[in-house]
Amino acid sequence: MGFLRRMAKLALTGTFAGACVAFNSLPSAATPPAPCDRGATPLEASDVVGRTVGCDLSGRILLVLGTKTSIPKNGYAVTASSLSSTGQLLVHDEVTVAHIAGKVYAWQGPARLDDNVIGISTPPSPINSPAAPLHSARSCSVIQYNWSGNRNGGMEYYRAVWTTPNYLKASTSWTDIADGGSRIDRGYNECGLAQNAWNISLTSPGTTSRTANITASGCSSDDDDDVIDFGPLDAPAIARTCTWYLSLPGDNPINNADIRFKSTTGLYFIGSIPSGCSGRYSIEGVATHEFGHAFGLNHFGEQLPN
Repeated sequence: MGFLRRMAKLALTGTFAGACVAFNSLPSAATPPAPCDRGATPLEASDVVGRTVGCDLSGRILLVLGTKTSIPKNGYAVTASSLSSTGQLLVHDEVTVAHIAGKVYAWQGPARLDDNVIGISTPPSPINSPAAPLHSARSCSVIQYNWSGNRNGGMEYYRAVWTTPNYLKASTSWTDIADGGSRIDRGYNECGLAQNAWNISLTSPGTTSRTANITASGCSSDDDDDVIDFGPLDAPAIARTCTWYLSLPGDNPINNADIRFKSTTGLYFIGSIPSGCSGRYSIEGVATHEFGHAFGLNHFGEQLPN
């Protein structure tokens, strides 16, 4: 577990004195409410977002902008970032659900929490392609190429190798996935950042029999461990990253990040582009995109230069 996530845990337990000022900026209930009924029917965002409901909604499924995501525990937020098969940035491709002082909030777009946006549920302005080329100052300053406000300084992920689809060679697939992640800090960029400029670390202590806390339609509850797997995802998503972090205004450390690659047969290829390739994707390239979210980079689609 990385340094930033250890600090997040200490802040929540009250043993990290530096977090006291930040926590005082949010209201708190005198007595924690009892858990709400764990009904199987997803809650409509319009019924609960921004409202006092009198019980703890943690763990209930919230239906928002086409996704079904488990409401995080009080004091946390979760962002579901889905990569579309079309490459376009769709309205449900990035959805954030926050649980703040007993109330639930949800919105579409980057995950940064600020005093003036908490509780706003409307989508941001449409994303337009910059007129200038990628290497220009304008392109490099747009929000889709920058940190979301939540950072992950170190990721230790467990590999659910047993979920690898039969059409892929497991050892090569997971090597490509690891190589994709390493490009976040070591890859070439045209925005003036040197290699290793972000000072992030990526390691994998081993395999796991568990799965990522990701469902076909959103994110489930977190467990503080980073897990990557293959599994079902609703169309048009081909991969999804779920990140959990403290729901405080400003920059927050990412406490947990899980990644899922869609398990549909033939969807991915390993290495170079195969002859006659159509409707298939480089697993290394998709891994780079997903690890970007896991480390705190914003979502973007083909409307912006990739």
